[in-house]
Amino acid sequence: METKCHSFGIERVKKHLNMHGLAVDSIGKGGGLALLWDKEVFVDLVSFSRYHMDARVQLREGEDYWRFTGIYGEPDSSKRTVSWISSDVLVGFLIFLGYALETIMLFCLTQKRKGLSRLLNGNSALFVKLLATVVLGDFDHTNDFATRLENCKLGLLKWSKSEFGHISKRIEFLEHEITSIQSSAIKRTSRERLSSLKAELESLLSAEEIKWKQRGKATWLSEGDRNTAFFHAKASHWRKINHINRIRDETGCWCDEPASIQGVIQRYFHTIFTFARPTREELNEVIETIPTRVTSEMNRKLLEDYSAKETIANRLKPLLDHIISPSQSAFVPGRLITDNVLVAFELNHSLKNKRRGKEGYVAVKLDMGKAYDGIKWVFLENMLSKLGFHNRVGSLIMLCVRSVTYSFILNGTQFGFVKPERGIRQGDPLSPYLFILCAEGFSCLLQAKEHNGDIRGVAVARRAPKVSHLLFADDTLIFCQATKEAMRCIRGILEKYERASGQLINLDKSSIFFSNNTTHEDRMEMATLLGVRIDSMPAKYLGLPYFFGRNKEELFSYVRTRVWQRVSGWKEKMLSQAGNEILIKSIVQSIPSYCMSCFKLPDSLLREIESIAANFFWSNTERNKIHWVAWDKMCMSKKEGGLGFRKMQTFNVAMLAKQGWHIMSNPDLLISRILKARYYRDNDFLHAKIGYNPSFAWRSILAARYIISKGIRWRVGDGQSIRVWSDP
Repeated sequence: METKCHSFGIERVKKHLNMHGLAVDSIGKGGGLALLWDKEVFVDLVSFSRYHMDARVQLREGEDYWRFTGIYGEPDSSKRTVSWISSDVLVGFLIFLGYALETIMLFCLTQKRKGLSRLLNGNSALFVKLLATVVLGDFDHTNDFATRLENCKLGLLKWSKSEFGHISKRIEFLEHEITSIQSSAIKRTSRERLSSLKAELESLLSAEEIKWKQRGKATWLSEGDRNTAFFHAKASHWRKINHINRIRDETGCWCDEPASIQGVIQRYFHTIFTFARPTREELNEVIETIPTRVTSEMNRKLLEDYSAKETIANRLKPLLDHIISPSQSAFVPGRLITDNVLVAFELNHSLKNKRRGKEGYVAVKLDMGKAYDGIKWVFLENMLSKLGFHNRVGSLIMLCVRSVTYSFILNGTQFGFVKPERGIRQGDPLSPYLFILCAEGFSCLLQAKEHNGDIRGVAVARRAPKVSHLLFADDTLIFCQATKEAMRCIRGILEKYERASGQLINLDKSSIFFSNNTTHEDRMEMATLLGVRIDSMPAKYLGLPYFFGRNKEELFSYVRTRVWQRVSGWKEKMLSQAGNEILIKSIVQSIPSYCMSCFKLPDSLLREIESIAANFFWSNTERNKIHWVAWDKMCMSKKEGGLGFRKMQTFNVAMLAKQGWHIMSNPDLLISRILKARYYRDNDFLHAKIGYNPSFAWRSILAARYIISKGIRWRVGDGQSIRVWSDP
């Protein structure tokens, strides 16, 4: 450790702790090293300096020595070369390791990051360079990932053969030897050999069991099982699933020859990832509607030198709230998926209850086909430029996007090569942000038409903001007046966006819903103009229902079904009771959480879910067993003698209270402004009344408001807003 003091200060510490040690004096107020050890430990100091301490350590007499080398580098990066590279001690130590050990295992700081280089240290590039020079030498990093995987497989096969040999043949030989000894007269030497052979056979059987368990993907057994035929069958089953024997081509004919199957696969993906470039006019139809939102200050932050911990995605993330429209809630910090759910629910509740007036309203739910795979790179590049990103930032982003190539593996054989011209990779940390930047083109098209008066959004009350569309990644809802002109306008927007971006709208899966004051003839004509089907009640938006009838239990029955399906799938796996507890807490009780954050689920449904969890805990088979402890007691904390399970009714109220606090503490959110205009226009959230014809979502949130009222307190500022007699 860095002591920052003279060695006599360390001497006092040594005496106080009753330890041995060595100290190096500090220089001024910085530096200084100390190494302390118990008196029972033997330490042979090899060398030391102001930058390092190198010692051989023996914990107990008779045990092997191990090597300790501690290095404290210069805090000034310009002088760090002195402490790392010029230190012959570290070089000598690493070379010593190379001579002393056949295999060198080096663990460097990764700071919990994955996917790093084989040799990466979180502190200093100089240290990495030194280790790479001394230990790895000319290690080849030039091969592509597929080649390195193949080399790894061949190396593992070679190691397996040399380390274990042919296990099945060895087992057969041992069984034959054991049978021969047992059938003959057993002598003392034979008895010893028999014990040795049995021990070796047991070890090989265990190894074979592990092999087939891994290949059979049946790693769930709590006890060992020598039923290798079962595991072999499981592995064969997975091999059949992963093997392609024939495939249907684009004309509908079956192909069963390997070469023809490869051709079908390559043609299919070539069609997906290549395209006819859009014309400049087609691009401009979308690009010209987009305002410049990236400021010079944002570009300055994006162009700063990157540290080891930063990526383009991390730099871009905090700026998205200023670039992306409020209608998009996906991947933007501070915006939640539940905001979109609640806004959609309030708007559809308004449409459902609109029975008067000459003009009706519609809600159009769009389905995007292959959202990530369809985006054209030329469109993305133009979007980045139009939004105001600096050319260097745009070039860096496009360099990341264009680095991908694809090849294919058919039944273990690699073939083909595709250099794509569109599509962004799912799983890449940058991809979600690029997708919503492209989706901003669609949002701006709608905003431009709304500004021109071609379409009008829906407002739930007179002072409420009008909403024309809601986006969450590729989930899209459009709200506008129910007129033929509006439908033609929306159809034109979709066609423009498809031509420019490459994203396709799946009209077969899209749907439209009309307010009750729209005639049947108008509904049919407008649905035909848009090319979508009519839904009287669209089922779900973002996984949650957004139309409710009287029977709430039936509407939320899918939650109970999902819980039951999960539990039923586990009942064959013979889990221990501790395993049951983990599964209930991590999966069963988390399934309803998303739904609970927006709606108050029926108590009878929540009791059924608790009953399913309790039955599974006490008996993970089809037969129910005695419940030795009441569920309420099991929901108590472990400190109080329970197991810490959630009480579902209480948890539901807590989630709704959290939603209420989110709305109350963020008054500028779209959902906050809509609820205020609809239910408490001249009041605040804590004193809002239920109102006339309230939605189920609003009634659910109000049911948990008492928790907020009990828990909040004023933080006194200038005292202008506090009501002394009534505020807590």
